[in-house]
Amino acid sequence: FASDIYSLGLMFQELFTGVSPYENWPHSSLKERLALAQEGGARVVQGLDPDLSDLIGRMKTLDPFLRPTAVEVAHRLQVLEEKPVRKRRRRLTVAAIVILVLFSTGSTFQALRIARERTRANQETETTRQTLAFVDSLFERTDPMGKEGAVTSIKELLDHGRRKLEDLQ
Repeated sequence: FASDIYSLGLMFQELFTGVSPYENWPHSSLKERLALAQEGGARVVQGLDPDLSDLIGRMKTLDPFLRPTAVEVAHRLQVLEEKPVRKRRRRLTVAAIVILVLFSTGSTFQALRIARERTRANQETETTRQTLAFVDSLFERTDPMGKEGAVTSIKELLDHGRRKLEDLQ
């Protein structure tokens, strides 16, 4: 019955908010309570989930044809009961996506850093290879005995190397 839904709405309001739906309800007479109920002077539901507040407000509507049926109330209560699970599931999904994005971003930066280091190492290897080839060529083409059997000095070797470097540039 619609009157049962109205009464249940009043009980839900007091149960969920801890406040009587009518001002001075416990201290008013039966006649005053009936007058308040007929006028629809119940307090507005505050401090609850907006969906639950809306349901209780619809249950307390003065026009019985605008009140939800018992089946509608039961369905809405079930949906409200499942709401925290859906929120938690949504939060877990968002957290998983954020973690995946952060991991992907970190992996990408790590891969770029490794590629830069590999390029730098290859360049240094090539520089070392060229330096060794240059030093080898310096000693290969120089007569260790020098002119007329004299020993080639280190200064002469370095001068020869300097000339080769100048020729390369």
